[in-house]
Amino acid sequence: MGISFRPAKRSGVKLMLALAGPSGCGKTYSALLLAKGIQQVDGGEIFVIDTENRRSEHYADSFRFLIGEMHAPFNPQSYLDAVEAAVAAGGKIIVIDSGSHMHEGEGGILDMHDALLTKWCGDDERKREKNNMRAWIEPKGELNRVVNRLLQIDAHFVFCFRAQEKVKPIGGKPTSIGIQPIASDRLTYEMTMRLVLPGEHKGVPDLDAPATKLPEPLIPMMLPGAKISVGFGRMLAEWARGDVAVAPEPAAASEPDPDQAQPSSPDAPASEAPSEPSQEDGASRLLDSYHRELAGAQDRDDLAARHEGSEHRGQFGERDREIAREILKLHTRRVKGDIGRVAFKEQIDELLAGVPA
Repeated sequence: MGISFRPAKRSGVKLMLALAGPSGCGKTYSALLLAKGIQQVDGGEIFVIDTENRRSEHYADSFRFLIGEMHAPFNPQSYLDAVEAAVAAGGKIIVIDSGSHMHEGEGGILDMHDALLTKWCGDDERKREKNNMRAWIEPKGELNRVVNRLLQIDAHFVFCFRAQEKVKPIGGKPTSIGIQPIASDRLTYEMTMRLVLPGEHKGVPDLDAPATKLPEPLIPMMLPGAKISVGFGRMLAEWARGDVAVAPEPAAASEPDPDQAQPSSPDAPASEAPSEPSQEDGASRLLDSYHRELAGAQDRDDLAARHEGSEHRGQFGERDREIAREILKLHTRRVKGDIGRVAFKEQIDELLAGVPA
């Protein structure tokens, strides 16, 4: 049977998100923020598979979710059984905290490998070395089957992974390759997005980390220095569903999206006060009001707070959102000191002049 083709259209994408970092970096809380944002778009209950001695329940006052405690053995099949149980109970958003036990936990892949070597070779180091590769066939085969099944499940996933700095011999010298998730590459490869939380600032990913995976369409949603937020989860779900097209803008990849908070930066001079709205209603009035809300911001923290608190964000249509994005970019340049007052005003006026009332 021959292959047929159709116009490409993004819809019904199921997210597989990964947050990796050391203890105390904010993985669990950030994962719940993402899950809540996805929930606001797609609905359904949040299910948490907890291998961390109920650590997720530390945040039970802030989030509504169902928790299932998972205990050893932490082999891939046991993880899949837990996921299938969540799906059978109606789970559409599944947080796995932590996925690292599948790799290094009791009964995990490393233990499976070691158990086979011990069974075949005992303590004979020569035999163990000779059979080392052969002993990976069974655990990696199980992992492959489980990962392939996860990719078919009709649910969004948010994985938390422990992480540590890794060193590899490169050119005969031990060389750091940065913070890496404690997990099999076979699993982390399949993630829609991987973010590394170094721990210096809780919930703030390092977008330049070697282990980071942020596909081009998602770059405008996540600014360097910004915290993971419910809004970010909401944008990811909207993109996955196909309702809102978020186009990558390589020349301005560090610029903000109007649904995402801004990171901090040094103080910058304030803008001159905007003029009064030229239209009394419609899109022009909404966008002008949004601009006026941002105009008093003196730095990026202030700008982020005003943007997040704007009552107009939820009222924009698709075209209005594009213009709001440009307005927010101009204000970001203003507080950074990257644009003069005259040029700033001219470009704002040009944007607003093209909006129908």
